Amino acid sequence: MGEIRLEHEAHYDWIAFVPLHESDVGTLTKYVGKVAGGDEYKYRGIECRQQSSPGISITRRKR
Repeated sequence: MGEIRLEHEAHYDWIAFVPLHESDVGTLTKYVGKVAGGDEYKYRGIECRQQSSPGISITRRKR
């Protein structure tokens, strides 16, 4: 059977996973979290990372 390797990106003070459309379960590929020990936030699979998102959407989501 194959092996799945996971990469450690960072430690987080908190992390929030985006729920699936038809479930309350969070998807592991869409999240936002505050990186521990700093003011940096990490976004994955969320529209504020897309270059086509309007600036107001990005500003609002980062608050």
